[in-house]
Amino acid sequence: IPPPNLSTPPHAESTGCGDQVLAVLCAETLHGVVFENACRKAVIAGSLQYCQPGLTPIQPNNPLLQ
Repeated sequence: IPPPNLSTPPHAESTGCGDQVLAVLCAETLHGVVFENACRKAVIAGSLQYCQPGLTPIQPNNPLLQ
């Protein structure tokens, strides 16, 4: 599953990205989302986390996650 095409800011940080992916994958799976769709959303969430300043969590209402 390819990541979204996001520009990488100078403050990009990978800490917590894997945790973000796993958290979204687990939550989506528990909500009955088809596994492939859950994986796509998880990859987007991890990519967005990478672009956040510091360890600021991504917001669930982000348009890319809808």
